[in-house]
Amino acid sequence: MNKSISRNLTLSLIVVVTLVSVAPILISYIRSSREAMRELEARASEYTTSIASMLSQPLWNMDKNAINQIGNFYFSYGDMEKIKISDDLGEVYLDLKKGRDEPLIEKTRNVYHNETLVGRLQISLSGEKVGEINKRILVTGLLTI
Repeated sequence: MNKSISRNLTLSLIVVVTLVSVAPILISYIRSSREAMRELEARASEYTTSIASMLSQPLWNMDKNAINQIGNFYFSYGDMEKIKISDDLGEVYLDLKKGRDEPLIEKTRNVYHNETLVGRLQISLSGEKVGEINKRILVTGLLTI
């Protein structure tokens, strides 16, 4: 079996060019995926803090209409997959689920009024946008090759 130098050089060149082309795409994909997850995690923390602070008065006063309005407002956000609001005894005031896909980020937070526990908040955010960003980067990178 004769292996020519031109064949070896051609194969080596193909391998090197492929590695040099794929490596930046892979690195970009990993970095953007991590960044999108950090942003989603930060958004989930922001949502729970904001909702919990708004709910302290309505839960203390048992104002179910205000609780539903606050919950439905946040539930209308595109990345909100689930929201559940209950009082300190476990009675559920609001429990909404979209059921699109498995939630990626789940946060639970206690709701306080003047340092007294008045309820509990649970939210779940969807990873749909993270998946879309990753898919877009991967497709763009592969088309670049």
